[in-house]
Amino acid sequence: MNNKTLGIAFGVLLLIYLILKLVGGNRERSFDPEIITIDTSSVSTVVVHPSGDTSFELVKDGGTWYVQVGDKKFQASATSVKSLLGNLQVVQAERIVSKNPDRFADYSVDDSTGTNIQILGAGGNVMADVIAG
Repeated sequence: MNNKTLGIAFGVLLLIYLILKLVGGNRERSFDPEIITIDTSSVSTVVVHPSGDTSFELVKDGGTWYVQVGDKKFQASATSVKSLLGNLQVVQAERIVSKNPDRFADYSVDDSTGTNIQILGAGGNVMADVIAG
């Protein structure tokens, strides 16, 4: 190929690129991918309501974490709880699969089929409330 042919090919590619940029518009996400944004040091309780299963709580009492299921209370591993809270913070949504509440059950993110996770701070204030599918 000579320089003239390469120049024409480059010009055509540049023109296609510019047209696609103008027509395509801004394709950035139209939603916030961060699901949970909390200060993990102020978390006092994590309540987990699995669908069709027994609910349980992770409760911080005097700097020690406990797992509470009904009337029973067991000491939890502090590193496991810290890891859980850290992992909850880095979970991000990749895309929105449906905005239609009638379809939430299809993805197990409605009240009856999803796992509800509530994160509470001091005094029981809700810091985060999500349904995981």
